[in-house]
Amino acid sequence: MAARFNWLLVLLLALAVGFAAVVLNRPNAPAEPPSARFDGEASDAPRGKPDPAGMAVHTDSREPSPVRVAADANPNVVSVVEAARNGKHPERLSYMTLPKPFDKAAYEADPDAYLNVVEPGRVRQALEPGEGVPFIRENGLREFNVKSGGSVDLSVIAIKNAPVTFKSFDGGAFSNGLNSISVKADEKGVAVVKFTATKGTIAEVNIIAASPMTSDQINFVVRVEK
Repeated sequence: MAARFNWLLVLLLALAVGFAAVVLNRPNAPAEPPSARFDGEASDAPRGKPDPAGMAVHTDSREPSPVRVAADANPNVVSVVEAARNGKHPERLSYMTLPKPFDKAAYEADPDAYLNVVEPGRVRQALEPGEGVPFIRENGLREFNVKSGGSVDLSVIAIKNAPVTFKSFDGGAFSNGLNSISVKADEKGVAVVKFTATKGTIAEVNIIAASPMTSDQINFVVRVEK
């Protein structure tokens, strides 16, 4: 009887040791795999430097974006690409960085030197209201409904030959392929730009227009439908 008890005890001890060995040598559980979800747009293309103002700097650098524009497509794009490369002109990349003060004499002497450069913060350089200071005015509709991929004309009235800057804060593009543009008003002070709800632009797009030769701003809303 005692012998049978001893054998049973040995067997139980052996089972216990074996079980402990299995537990101790068991590999750690694999870490939870990274989430397959992306906060931004997934793309096989190399990612470009993100734009701090949300301004669409579309170049041939294969930045993942619904719109592609060659780096030398037009002077506006060239000005932005140059700023991104040399880091010397943050005002061309960010709405939050104010450009240097507007030089009326320099503009009138060479309007293209001003208009060929994109500086989205120009919409923050409107004059303070005061006696004798003209206001920028709406010229037609300020709210639009457009299908994705469709275009609308945005128009304001400033003063004769004045520069007017338009800035979109929710995507889309103007005729320069970017979401900010400066244009010259005509002899009647009318400034018109074409805005396109490019692929990926959804819901409500807010756009501001302003001139450094007038006071106030004009706010546009473009509602993009599927």
